[in-house]
Amino acid sequence: KKQSIAIIGPNGNATNTMQGNYKGTAPYLISPLIGLQKMGVSVTYAEGCDVSCGSTKGFSEALKTAKSADIVIAVVGLDEGQESEGRDRSSIDLPGNQGQLLQQLHQQNTSRSFIVVLMSGG
Repeated sequence: KKQSIAIIGPNGNATNTMQGNYKGTAPYLISPLIGLQKMGVSVTYAEGCDVSCGSTKGFSEALKTAKSADIVIAVVGLDEGQESEGRDRSSIDLPGNQGQLLQQLHQQNTSRSFIVVLMSGG
């Protein structure tokens, strides 16, 4: 059986985040969403919130998208807005409400495969 995949989270379709502090020209930047799509995988996507995750208003769409999938991949973490060269974080917690998004996704998807990908490091 072909399984459906949902990518949820602020870094699910992020490309510049993957470059971090590197200021050279990367030969390519492929987000998790684009990478799976290029492989021919049928995948749905909901951001849930941006990286700073100051609002939970996108959570309902993210939870709905996740509920319709067999496999949920949550892609969370940082971008240079939280950490960079010479700019350290005061906490290792996920920014804003990202932790809450993960908790809600996990609670809803206990019978599905649930994968967490953490993109971080300035």
